[in-house]
Amino acid sequence: MTFSVLVQLFERGPWLSAGAFCYLDYAFDWKSAIMNFIHLFWDFVSWWDANKINAASTVVIAFLTISLMISTRAQWKVSHRNFIATHRPKVIVRFVIGPTVSKEGTTAHVTVVNIGETDATIFAVGLDLPYQWMRDEYAPPGLQASPKDIPHIILRSGQMHTFKVVSRVPQTEFDARIGQGQKLAVVGAVRYRDDNGVERESGFLWDHEPARYRFVRSTDPEWHYQD
Repeated sequence: MTFSVLVQLFERGPWLSAGAFCYLDYAFDWKSAIMNFIHLFWDFVSWWDANKINAASTVVIAFLTISLMISTRAQWKVSHRNFIATHRPKVIVRFVIGPTVSKEGTTAHVTVVNIGETDATIFAVGLDLPYQWMRDEYAPPGLQASPKDIPHIILRSGQMHTFKVVSRVPQTEFDARIGQGQKLAVVGAVRYRDDNGVERESGFLWDHEPARYRFVRSTDPEWHYQD
């Protein structure tokens, strides 16, 4: 690159003195070019007084600080996602209380707990209190336990939440159905997501024991699952 081209690169700079512009109208040999470059460089350095240097340093430091903050936050997000992926939440049924009789009918209360290490956001629940003739064969009106959207419930690790379920069969039919050999059960599923947005589902079945008038966890593994 010739010095004349180099000079043109500097000619719009605010640091050039009036004397420096005289070089632009002159044809230089290489020695003159070196001397002119020294003059231009000195003008450039002289333009950067202490105030301008401090201002520029402040801008550079602010830029580097912001860049570091963005980089640190990005690294934290990646680490947090990896932690959640390896320390997932896990929602299960802790116990079922009932059946009880109320104005609403035969009622049971299902308590779920997050036994995982990170937060679980429950967004859909399906619960039913049907009567069974035998496993997988439900007496009328059948089974309706498909999860439906609910207001979000956040369970921290170890936290519990209780849902109420009411049978769709009138309370007046309870004794007659039990006498016919039908068995009351609590069937349901809970859908939840972790902080990474990964959705999971827990299913369960609890049978009613008439002799002890309580619900116990079914021994059938097909009804208990964790996604």
